[in-house]
Amino acid sequence: MISIFQKHIVAEVRAFNVSDSPHGKPSSWEAERIALCESWAEHIGRTFTDKTYGNDPWFTTHYINYDEYLEHQRNEISNHIPIGYYHDLIDGINTTEQAGDGYWGNINTGTINDNISGLTNQQLFSLFDNTVTSPAIFTTKLINSGYINGTNTTTGINNLFSSY
Repeated sequence: MISIFQKHIVAEVRAFNVSDSPHGKPSSWEAERIALCESWAEHIGRTFTDKTYGNDPWFTTHYINYDEYLEHQRNEISNHIPIGYYHDLIDGINTTEQAGDGYWGNINTGTINDNISGLTNQQLFSLFDNTVTSPAIFTTKLINSGYINGTNTTTGINNLFSSY
């Protein structure tokens, strides 16, 4: 049986085209799986880099800190790989924020409707299994997880996801 990781590797190899993003396009084969895996990798990598090393001098010449970077990120490329989504489920920093695509968040900018906060990386990671193959399926699983309560609502989750 092929593992979720092996499926991701195959998807990346088949989506790669020198003229595209290294992760393919939104229309690439298995683009949704790539969007899910790469967005989580970007989020968790930045999270642990920040927690381990704090503000890097190179990084702070472009942004004040890690939170500001993720607050300005929507997708790696337009409509593909939602970098800032997980951070917005956790942070509670802004209810409406301007974010864009690309690594500097300066392409295709728009408003993110972020009325969700207080979730944890542990809760989010617990939702990943072989049934989660896209950001949309992840969102549905999150809504049905029991983690959404209090001021966090299904409507809030759906509005946030639609912002991406």
